[in-house]
Amino acid sequence: MINKSILTKKIFDFYHRTQGKSIGAFFIRKASTAFFMNGVVTLVGLMTQIVLVRTLGSEQYGDYIYVFSWITILSLIANVGMNNTIIKHIATYRAQGKWSEFHGIIRFANWIPMAVSIIISVIMAFSLWILRGYISQNLLYTFLCGCLLVPFYCLIQIRQSALRSMMFIVRSCLPEKIIKPILLIMLVLLLFLLAPNYLNAPLAMILDGITIILAFLLGMVWLHKLLPKEVWDATPKYCTREWLDVALPFLLISSIMIIMNKVNIIMIGFYMGTEQAGFFAIASRITVFITFSLQAVNTIFAPMISELYSTGKLVELQRITYIAAWGIFAFSVPVAIIFIVFGEFLLSIFGKNYTIAYIPLVILAIGQIVNALSGSVGFIMNMTGHHHKTTQIFAFGLFFNIMLNMILIPYSGLNGAAFVSMITIMYWNVAMCLWVYKHLNINTTIFKRNWA
Repeated sequence: MINKSILTKKIFDFYHRTQGKSIGAFFIRKASTAFFMNGVVTLVGLMTQIVLVRTLGSEQYGDYIYVFSWITILSLIANVGMNNTIIKHIATYRAQGKWSEFHGIIRFANWIPMAVSIIISVIMAFSLWILRGYISQNLLYTFLCGCLLVPFYCLIQIRQSALRSMMFIVRSCLPEKIIKPILLIMLVLLLFLLAPNYLNAPLAMILDGITIILAFLLGMVWLHKLLPKEVWDATPKYCTREWLDVALPFLLISSIMIIMNKVNIIMIGFYMGTEQAGFFAIASRITVFITFSLQAVNTIFAPMISELYSTGKLVELQRITYIAAWGIFAFSVPVAIIFIVFGEFLLSIFGKNYTIAYIPLVILAIGQIVNALSGSVGFIMNMTGHHHKTTQIFAFGLFFNIMLNMILIPYSGLNGAAFVSMITIMYWNVAMCLWVYKHLNINTTIFKRNWA
């Protein structure tokens, strides 16, 4: 009874501390909102994949997810690093009241990626048409439909980053992360019930396009309403050189990250076929749930890092980093253990043939545990102006990843790809943790307090 009373008192004390005005209390409140939203986003995403797998079948789903992997890579390249540049600069501009620069970067970050994404889409479509004799008709049509979506997926990242930087966590992810997949589920199920024989990968990509356009329009309306009045009143000031100096390294980092996440799927598709790529994609998608707490923390933490570091509040930055690390650890490791124990059952939900990806799932889960234990180390490096070093670490890891994949996938298949992914994730995180601790005197893990 005494222990219960003590526990209750500690819970109430913790609750009251989170309602204060300190930076730690603010972070916990915002991170809790982001944690809940990312949990919902992850569950909705898994539901979407289950519906797509069950309605399309493994072969058509393989074509769909293979093309979608390419869309993800191309849309990220097309935004030329402006999504992370916005997060870094808007947080600083708000803190310093630089509304003209704020207005300028909002405009610049939309027009440049829009132009680049359209050019990439046209080049991709033209290249596919030239190579049409070397790929199946079904995959060709899926690719052509996907090319039309690259500008929308590119610009929606910009809008999401702008809202995140202003701490509108829910509205930043609601249109494309929750509303879009729910609409896609409804459309796919409706078509499956009315005309199941017509549902294939190209049509699924068309339905995806309808939902992403609707989500894009809703997000743009919200962004225009939520931007501070001072932004619209200010005359835009374009610090093009400064923004590009930050954006291009961010482009390299983001490109390397997304290529790393998708290169396994693409290379498996090349060596083993798109159906096998679909099996691996599901295992990879499930293990993402392990680090969704890391993603939730980074959603709110990234703009705070920039603001705290630019104002010299390094002790508070370390304190928040420590809180974030424990929040990530407390969720990620238990979830990883559950996935390792019950992974085969989870994969069977998608279909009995997907249980072939159980061993890759276990290997990927181990890599994600290391990723979670490293905390928000990547964002700390990037948002403190050390993105060039991040680029070097990531570039070497990606080169290492591709070389090993070329060796192991033909001989070890899905297991080889998963092993390479695990080793690369471990290298990235350990290298960045050591660098941040040595040069910034910030510990991003749970193992040691490091502030005065």
